[in-house]
Amino acid sequence: GFINLGEVAFDAVSDGSESGNGGFSEGPVSADLETTGINLGVAARFPVNETFGFYSRAGLFRWDAELDISNGGRGLTIDDDGTDIYFGVGAELRMGRLASLQLELERYALDGDELPVIVDDVNIVTLGVKLLLD
Repeated sequence: GFINLGEVAFDAVSDGSESGNGGFSEGPVSADLETTGINLGVAARFPVNETFGFYSRAGLFRWDAELDISNGGRGLTIDDDGTDIYFGVGAELRMGRLASLQLELERYALDGDELPVIVDDVNIVTLGVKLLLD
């Protein structure tokens, strides 16, 4: 499925000391990072009883990250992408015939080439309701 890992934004001020070496010029610096992708994997279920159980999942995550940086009226965009693994564990509680409550922890092990310091592992905790159609 499609996964949006969100957007991270930050603002800072450069003193301009590294502007001669390809760094930022003096003044405000802002950056926005957005990472999205598509995952495909398998899941295994481990029922404890009729209403409660655990599950695990693992697979591949094809992702794309875009970092937009602006400084002193200049802009720079750096793109990075890759295919890396993801895995997760969760618990599921059936609430009648048509719904269940799920709590899950997923880890996306991202390994960026262009943005190795910024694009890194991402952990997600989700709480959701799954509707079951008869």
